[in-house]
Amino acid sequence: MEFSYSVAAIAGILGLVLFYKLWRPGTPGDQSKHLVLAPEPSGALPLIGHMLLLRGQRTLAHTWAVMADKYGPIFTFRLGVFPALIISNHEAVKECFTTNDRVLANRPRSNAGIYLGYDHAGFGFAPYGEYWRQVRKLAMVELLSTRRLETLKHVHISEVNAFIKDLYLFCMLNQQNPNPKLVISQKLEALTLNTIMRLMAGKRYFWDTTDGEDDEEAAHVAKVIKDFMYVSGLISPSEVVPFLGWMDSMFMGQVKSMKRVAREIDSIVGEWVEEHKLKRLKSEAKPENTPDFIDIMLSAIEEDSMFGYSRETIIKANVMVIFFISTLWTQNQTLLRHTTFIFLNFPSLTWSFEWISASDLHHTIVNKKMTFQLTLITVKIKQLKIGCYLQSSNDNLFLAGSDTTSITLTWILSNLMNNRHALKCAQEELDLKVGRDKWVQDSDIEKLVYLQAVVKETLRLYPPGPISVPHEASEDCSIGGYHVGKGTRVIVNLWKLHRDPQVWSNPDVFEPERFLTSHADVDVLGQHFELIPFGSGRRSCPGITLALQMTHLTIASILQGFELSTPFGETVDMSEGLGITMPKATPLEVILSPRLPSAMYLHST
Repeated sequence: MEFSYSVAAIAGILGLVLFYKLWRPGTPGDQSKHLVLAPEPSGALPLIGHMLLLRGQRTLAHTWAVMADKYGPIFTFRLGVFPALIISNHEAVKECFTTNDRVLANRPRSNAGIYLGYDHAGFGFAPYGEYWRQVRKLAMVELLSTRRLETLKHVHISEVNAFIKDLYLFCMLNQQNPNPKLVISQKLEALTLNTIMRLMAGKRYFWDTTDGEDDEEAAHVAKVIKDFMYVSGLISPSEVVPFLGWMDSMFMGQVKSMKRVAREIDSIVGEWVEEHKLKRLKSEAKPENTPDFIDIMLSAIEEDSMFGYSRETIIKANVMVIFFISTLWTQNQTLLRHTTFIFLNFPSLTWSFEWISASDLHHTIVNKKMTFQLTLITVKIKQLKIGCYLQSSNDNLFLAGSDTTSITLTWILSNLMNNRHALKCAQEELDLKVGRDKWVQDSDIEKLVYLQAVVKETLRLYPPGPISVPHEASEDCSIGGYHVGKGTRVIVNLWKLHRDPQVWSNPDVFEPERFLTSHADVDVLGQHFELIPFGSGRRSCPGITLALQMTHLTIASILQGFELSTPFGETVDMSEGLGITMPKATPLEVILSPRLPSAMYLHST
């Protein structure tokens, strides 16, 4: 009997390998002899591709940067059975988002898009086509346009005012403390999450228990959001090896978990939508209340279905997309889902596949650092997670919601505290252009050119997503002289691109002054391809304006209102965490002291 199971297991593996060889995407067959293909690292294995090359403690961006130094700024990397073109050259990036922008406008389909994204109804998940164009237009014109954000800017202003007051009260309560350090990164997470929640649904969950929603509801919403973040990072066999899709629902727990969390998310967002509909019917909305995103979508979307999606589905799906535009899971999740085989909680990579037969007979094959436990019926991928990607040492309400805006703000403050001359220049500019007798306003940002340079330089060194959102070629094309087959993923290593020594002098050094001199004409809006922290082309991040507004006003208010130092005068640890949004490896601790008259903090407007 043991022999039969062994033979069957080996035959099954050989069958999968043969199927892979015949099916493998991105291989142009006999024509490959006449096509110029991008260089590719050796060591790709059937089914798992180059995944073993991702072992270790380096971030994905750093690993691919080292490969770019060896193979060039354009090379092929196999994510499971899917070929991916990794790019870190600004000329090739320009070709992607100009010449090939339409061809690369698709996103790879995923189980997250199916179960958590209402079957790709949100514009962040939706495949390129007429539906995506209509929903994207709705988002850009009705929700995220400059005109609309102007009517909603009081939301962020009021949250920043409350944030500054909270920091001031912390200082007052700790006057006698010899070392009153504050983990400011947690406060920044609360600020940005609360702002997005108010813009989206008129809710205020994450600030405090005195003027937010009640504790029980807030705790429930926080838990569901945390669960959403976690299950979004799970991967099922079909997402690495598509012909294993039959296993997703029969034997694996990932899809089951996604469905459970999707039901909970649907219940919460559905309740928000129903609350808004009821208020509209009863005309309970007060005139002074500015409509939030749900109100706007209820007015803009007709009752009839659009491309098979109901009005409620479209609203709920895009509420979630808009929320996660401001979090690490919005536009980078697809890549994370294709790299979740990196087990960062071990010094060396260990692959563990468990196939369980009727008699629970296990067959083990050991090959160096890889361990495969094979059985006959099911495949269960153990410990399929990236602990450091999904968790930090601080298990708080915002554990899973570390968003891109708060991470950027944290890096800005970290850079400034390690470069005291830059901090001094930014504060002197605020004193000169704004003064110390009134708070900085949105209208002041345009004249704060050094502050803008600080933000640009931080986005260059620490882009919110160091790896771009994966694009998928809808047809054969050419990039940098290399053939790119239909179905290939195209990914830009932004971390490497932004540190290209051929473009940037002293590329690893924090020098805001470069954006006042040699790169004064460069912005971050996606048209200067050497600096695209928010992406470029048709699928670039639609929340750029909102993100920059929040970032500029928040950092300006902090610098105007407080002197900043580190505990015991230590240098800030600038180690990058193993996160898809490049968080700091350690929380940012600061010591604050007010630099304005007390009355300004208590009566800020």
